[in-house]
Amino acid sequence: MPTPPESTDVRSAAVVNEEIRALWRRAAGRLTTEQRRRYERLITEWSAAVARESATPRPARTPPQPRDPRTPRGACPECQAAGGPPDRT
Repeated sequence: MPTPPESTDVRSAAVVNEEIRALWRRAAGRLTTEQRRRYERLITEWSAAVARESATPRPARTPPQPRDPRTPRGACPECQAAGGPPDRT
């Protein structure tokens, strides 16, 4: 069984989640009292990791560029890149 992390170790939610899954696989769906205690500690650690990760600011999205008023709505990107719709002759 993996050793419990030191109090200074900070693991990602994904890493803790994988340990939870491994615990359940080893236990074949039935946890002993000791495994149940380990599971509860892991759930607490996982919950804190999720909260920490969701509080981390994400990079700002690039705002959409304004549409060129000369381009008709619904014009395909290829047409816009070519300078307009193809001639229909």
